[in-house]
Amino acid sequence: MFTTPPDFGVVEGVVVDDEGPLAGAVVMIGQTTLAVTTDAEGRFRLEEVPVGKQQLVVRFVGFKMAESEVSIEAGVTANLTIKMEADVLGLEEVVVSANRYESNRKEAPVVVSNLGKKLKRATQSLSLDEGLNFQPGLRVETNCQNCGFTQVRMNGLEGPYTQILVNSRPVFSSLICV
Repeated sequence: MFTTPPDFGVVEGVVVDDEGPLAGAVVMIGQTTLAVTTDAEGRFRLEEVPVGKQQLVVRFVGFKMAESEVSIEAGVTANLTIKMEADVLGLEEVVVSANRYESNRKEAPVVVSNLGKKLKRATQSLSLDEGLNFQPGLRVETNCQNCGFTQVRMNGLEGPYTQILVNSRPVFSSLICV
């Protein structure tokens, strides 16, 4: 049996949405390295949480980040039920932005756009360059009629000034093979 050290407490609970428990949600205590994922029933348990008021942060793909303040007492277990709200507009997605660190899309210092499956299906894009034509500020040009290579221009800048990531991996140049 685990006994809690004198200067620490325990936080446990369940993460749910409108349809039931969420398995795989990340639950963390802000300003610490304490983090855990929820099990198949949406339950979590964080041990050795420092005493005092702590910020509990819950993240799950497709849902808005949930934050709540928890008061931790020495040797006491705090029980919580955290209800997540669906992020219909996709504004809470974590992206890799120009600052090279994971950032919340709303807090990114530059404009960040995603080309998701939904847009590709709606525009019936068969290749990456066709999908990019529907992103604001981007223009895909065919620069060589003989060899057929294309180049992406972002806000009027030539290809070497643009960076395109596919599944968080950089495409090494502005040229797109079609």
